[in-house]
Amino acid sequence: MAKKTLDQQIDAILAAAKGNVIKSRIAILRLAQQDPDFLWTLVKPYLPSIAMHQIQRRANKDKIQKTGANKNKKVETAEAFSKELLGAITGTKGAKFGQESASAPIGKRAASAKHVATMNMIARKVTPPKK
Repeated sequence: MAKKTLDQQIDAILAAAKGNVIKSRIAILRLAQQDPDFLWTLVKPYLPSIAMHQIQRRANKDKIQKTGANKNKKVETAEAFSKELLGAITGTKGAKFGQESASAPIGKRAASAKHVATMNMIARKVTPPKK
């Protein structure tokens, strides 16, 4: 089946579903189960990625089983979490929430002179001079 025919069939399914994406998806999946040529044409562009994903998944599973990584995972205790939280609150080399701990420290930017002057004018309710 050619890609042009695939596109025509998908367009026909979309038209029959009156643009409803969910109904179209269900109809395409049913057609793919019934028509092997349609399925092959639909999946063919993605086949190398699918194959690589499966290979990597199996290779990682075998590596985990050989090393026993799942069995020896250290479970973080409540005490360790409390110490980390206390360190973050007090600011003594703790993790910054919402950021990676290895990132550069974030400081406040100094306000520009123009910004300070504008805030002072607003506070005094002074209108700015016209240019």
